[in-house]
Amino acid sequence: MCYRLVLVIFFLLPFDDVQGQPQDFMDRLDSIRAKVVATTEDSRVKALDLMELSYQMSSLGRFDTSAVLSAEALRIAKILESDTLISKAYSRIMFDKLITGFDENHKLLYDTAMFYAERAQARLGMINLHVDFGYYLGRYGSCPDAIGHFAAADSLTRLGETPSSLLLKTRIRYCGSLRQCDVFALIPDIVRETIPVAVKEKEWRLLASLYDLSMTAYSAMAQQDSARVYLEKFKDILPVVNRPATYGMFYNNAAEFHYNNKEYQEAYDLLQLGLALGKKRNSPPTKLMAEYYGLAKSSLGLGKLAEGENNLKESNSKLEESKRYFEIVLPFFSETEQVEVVEEIYTGLAEINASLGNYEQSYKYWRSGQLIRDSLKASQHHERIEELSVKFDTERIKRELAESELSLYEAERRADRNRLVALGLVSLLALSSLLLLYLRSRRQRKELEFRQQQAELRYSLLRAQMNPHFIFNSLNAIQSFFSGKRFELGNEYLGMFSQLVRRILEQTGQASISLHEELETLRIYLDLEQLRMGEMLSYAIHVSPEVEMELLDVPPLVLQPFVENAIWHGIAPKNGAGRIDIYLNYDERLESLHCIIEDDGMGMHAGNKPDNGHRSQGVDITRRRLGKGGRIDIRNRADQEAGVSGVRTELVIPLKG
Repeated sequence: MCYRLVLVIFFLLPFDDVQGQPQDFMDRLDSIRAKVVATTEDSRVKALDLMELSYQMSSLGRFDTSAVLSAEALRIAKILESDTLISKAYSRIMFDKLITGFDENHKLLYDTAMFYAERAQARLGMINLHVDFGYYLGRYGSCPDAIGHFAAADSLTRLGETPSSLLLKTRIRYCGSLRQCDVFALIPDIVRETIPVAVKEKEWRLLASLYDLSMTAYSAMAQQDSARVYLEKFKDILPVVNRPATYGMFYNNAAEFHYNNKEYQEAYDLLQLGLALGKKRNSPPTKLMAEYYGLAKSSLGLGKLAEGENNLKESNSKLEESKRYFEIVLPFFSETEQVEVVEEIYTGLAEINASLGNYEQSYKYWRSGQLIRDSLKASQHHERIEELSVKFDTERIKRELAESELSLYEAERRADRNRLVALGLVSLLALSSLLLLYLRSRRQRKELEFRQQQAELRYSLLRAQMNPHFIFNSLNAIQSFFSGKRFELGNEYLGMFSQLVRRILEQTGQASISLHEELETLRIYLDLEQLRMGEMLSYAIHVSPEVEMELLDVPPLVLQPFVENAIWHGIAPKNGAGRIDIYLNYDERLESLHCIIEDDGMGMHAGNKPDNGHRSQGVDITRRRLGKGGRIDIRNRADQEAGVSGVRTELVIPLKG
């Protein structure tokens, strides 16, 4: 102990100048140096002690001192030419730097440390390297790389006898990384294999962590019975562990399990215990946000249950409590830019205010949540577009490169053969230029005429899509929901209706949109009609795998008129429930999209043909918009299949890109 104390003082001071210190201090320092020289003849022990001290300084946040100590350890290790010590020293240097961030320099330090560990055949050193480096990779968001390092470490533990402490560290961090990366299927088997080791070593805190990992993994995989078994095991070991941090982990994770199983009272009680524990430990408010957020959701669930039981007093009390908790956590999650949680908070506040009759406030929260949802959706869509664009551009560049090489080869072969006809080609080029100028002028006139027609068509299309009957029925549906105090359905219908109107107004002014956007608009329209008609309407959209929806452009609102015809003229007059099926396939030969819309409605009869009123208007406009390459075929399904009712509409849509 005396030796270590002297070593601490010695190596914390002499690497910096100590000028200006009192003489008695300098005398004491010289005395300490003399003692160290006398007690550190074993350079290997000295290097190991330096690395241990470096670790201690790092844990205290004194990274500069730690760096000096580890650098001195590396110097000694190189003098000794010990690959094992060199690997350990590089590891210490790397981990001090990893605490502040991650970059390629850290990867270089890791590779160097692993090189010396492998050369020394230091299996335990390699395990530690994989585990610690994987841990930091997981912290900085590199899930696949982190899991790869933990898997490598786990494989190395099986190649020989491994100390229990290192085995437990490896397995628990491995499972933690799998949970962080949403890879739950591997966790239960690893935990089952590791539990006997923790029991044998009486590592009750680590055993509690293993139970927690299995509980959350089984819950995420919807195996609730197995999750509940480990929940009880976790609960039973709490008095043995008897650590506030372990109790806090149990309260939060067990509460989340109960909440996901709609056991709101159990979740609420556990979160109250967690909140009381945090306050008792004087935790700062920011550390209690998870408990407050969980209480907000649990209170909302209890309020809705009480509302369903017509216990309005209890319902209002719980809803007010939920509202208070949501308002506590909203500033924190907004400031930390956790947008998905903020969107859920706005949704919860909108629902609570609607139930309490504060409709204006409910609408404001709903609008705020809608803006965040649109932003998230746009971000995800943009990422998908970029991914597909990179894939598309890569294939295109490869194809163009191959074509260029082939063209160059053919050009070289033709060069000698074509010299004699060069003069004739020049003359022909001059004549062709005159012809091209004439054709270009003619084409420009046609393009102007076409644009004018397109503008007229888009105006007609807008009038066709904004069917007065549909708007009238939608407003009636909204009024019915709210007058019947079905506020949740009313809010949902109103939000979808406003989103559909906005999309129609935006897309009608565009020449083309992606097939993905077209189908999103169609789904909103169908969901509105389904919400209005209830069980009387069902639908399904079937898209073939070869159809790249984000890369294919189609005229906007090209499918909706036919779907509207199917609902209004086929299914609505029918006595009973109706269904619509939409099939989309790519026709490679025609470079077009082949679409089939089928319903099981009334079909077309003498007084119900597609050439009257609004039913014909949208179809005629679409036929003109598709142009020469497009085709529309509408006929009764009974003409092709005996005993089947309804209408089958086939469209061939030329693709824009």
